[in-house]
Parts: sequence; C-alpha cells; structure tokens
Amino acid sequence: MNKAIKIDKIFSPIKQRIIEYLDYKGYKKDDFFQKTDIARSNFSGNGAKSEIGGDKLVKILTSYPDINPDWLLTGKGKMLRADSSELERENERLKAEIAELKKSAYSPQSLAERNRNEAEIFALREEIREWRRKEMLLVEANNNLSEMLNTNIDPHKSAVGILQEI
Repeated sequence: MNKAIKIDKIFSPIKQRIIEYLDYKGYKKDDFFQKTDIARSNFSGNGAKSEIGGDKLVKILTSYPDINPDWLLTGKGKMLRADSSELERENERLKAEIAELKKSAYSPQSLAERNRNEAEIFALREEIREWRRKEMLLVEANNNLSEMLNTNIDPHKSAVGILQEI
C-alpha cells in the first residue's frame, strides 16, 4: 500500500526540503522511509509540522551523501553537494593562494623591508628615551631654579651648570 505524501501539507522547513530532494531525484518516499528508518508518521498529521531529530538528520545525510547539509538545515546554498572534482579544484586553488602568501611574506624584499622597519622603530624608541631623559633634566633644573629663587641663591650661576649637563 503506497500512500502518496501530498506536498501541499504544512511541513517543517527541513521536512519540506527532504520532500523537495526526493522529488528532484525521483526517489520513492517509501524507499526513503525504509533506508533511513524514519516512520511515515513523521511526514503526516502533526508529525509533519515537527522538526526532525539530530539522529535522523545524521541518518539522512549518511544515507544520501549528495545532499548539501547547509541546504538541508538552513535552505541556503545548493541542494546537492559540489562534486568531488569541483571541491578538489577549489582546494588546489586555496593551497596555491596560501603558498603565494607564504612566499610573499618571506621574500627577501619583505624581509628586508621588515628589517628596515624594525631598525627605524628601534631608532625612534632610542630617540624617545633621549627626549625623556632631557625632559627629566629640565624638570630637575626647573625645580632647582625654583628652590634657588626661594632661598635667594643667584640662579644664573647655578643654572649654567645644570644647562651644561643637557
């Protein structure tokens, strides 16, 4: 007794895509139920509205390996997985792109540029340290001059010695 499942029923989105896949491939629904151990009742009545469990999804994807899992779960992408030759071409393209990036990152030009940048950064850091040292001496000189003014010491004589350090 082969009962036809009507597509006009309200199915959960995943079940709707399963029916769409079976129709597209021309597979009989009874064969699908038998191959996946999914009860027909999951696709009729209230069972049609509920989502399929994870264990059943795994069974479907392993029984029908050409179904694109992204499409089955989300409806995004193509219904069928790309064939292996297409995946291999994409994999080779990505490997070549990675190799090119690695090559350019370690090329003599990029290493030389990196060394120049590092040397410039080192020189700038040294310059900053020197400016900070001078700033500290000036702050010290300012403090000393303020102290001398408050104690009536001739600031011109003492300031010459401090400025000579700078």
